[in-house]
Amino acid sequence: MKKMALLVLLSLMLIQCQSDSNKEALPTAKTTVINTDKFDTVPSEVNYVMAIPVGDDLHTLKSELQEYNTKNGFNDLRIGHMFLEDDKENVVPIIIYRRFKNMESAKNYCDVLKQYNSGKAFTNVYPISQFNYRRVLKNKNIESYLAFYEKNIAVN
Repeated sequence: MKKMALLVLLSLMLIQCQSDSNKEALPTAKTTVINTDKFDTVPSEVNYVMAIPVGDDLHTLKSELQEYNTKNGFNDLRIGHMFLEDDKENVVPIIIYRRFKNMESAKNYCDVLKQYNSGKAFTNVYPISQFNYRRVLKNKNIESYLAFYEKNIAVN
């Protein structure tokens, strides 16, 4: 019964995401960008979801999440992983979910992952634009994005 209720909830969230995205105006040639430090906020561009897992057994976690996504109607998501190593030799494992139409869809999926997670699999789950994700990879620094996220995105 719980699985059915979860499936209905996920279906309603997807329908809401699709109806919300249909209501949005198409981006024009000139998009307003709020630039803070080296990250940008453009809610209408392609977004990902970045999850910081507990532990480093990413292959097992990815398999479990892929099965969860398949059972719950998120078949189109691509799941990848990596280890981000900074200059101080700190290694941060990251799971990335690819391709959401906009920030709102990515935030909705973050909520789904947080329900799945219950504090067991991830320490943090964040939406991240394609531009910002590339910036994190280039700079090898996730902490600066997390600070940017808390200051500029989480408050909205």
